[in-house]
Amino acid sequence: MIERDIAPLLIGEDPQRTEYLWGKTWWATHYVGRGGVAAFAISAVDIALWDLKARLAGEPWWRYFGGHSPRVKVYAGGIAITLMLAAVVVAAYVFRYRRLDPRLRPGRFYDVMLWLSFLAIAGVGPRAVATLF
Repeated sequence: MIERDIAPLLIGEDPQRTEYLWGKTWWATHYVGRGGVAAFAISAVDIALWDLKARLAGEPWWRYFGGHSPRVKVYAGGIAITLMLAAVVVAAYVFRYRRLDPRLRPGRFYDVMLWLSFLAIAGVGPRAVATLF
């Protein structure tokens, strides 16, 4: 979608006009809806443009956007947290015990953390576990 629909809109444009270009791509891709693939493609291009803007200014992102430190606190929005935590545990189990070459498998610490995560989710619920982080 980026190559076929969005890139032609950006050729010849000033890459520092990020807000204008976001709007241009948003309205040009309305035929596929306001979410899903279109939103991902627009977001990827928007992030790349902001990155270019910061690089042209000779600043790292965190400073360009007014930050005072390169360390950033993580934010968890809680969208579908129940499904995500369960998926992480299932994926970890599958990759740990079913897919990895035995020589590449992680050690006991990984096993303990995997099973503690599973027990925590099963015991108190995914939302409660997510609030710990």
